[in-house]
Amino acid sequence: MNPKPRWETRSLAWIHQIRTDIDQVIRAQGMTPAEWIKKRGPLDVEALCRKLGLTAAVVVKSHSKAA
Repeated sequence: MNPKPRWETRSLAWIHQIRTDIDQVIRAQGMTPAEWIKKRGPLDVEALCRKLGLTAAVVVKSHSKAA
């Protein structure tokens, strides 16, 4: 059998650690994950793309409202 690549294992471990850290912050504030997300406000996708260096990314602004 071919084992998982080492980079994949490390990245999954890193993602799990970040999620654990975020959960601890949320718990320390006495909030649920949904309350924490709502408190953070709307996401500025264009600013996030600039911060990550995604200069060729196109942000599509939909006029339809999510149900």
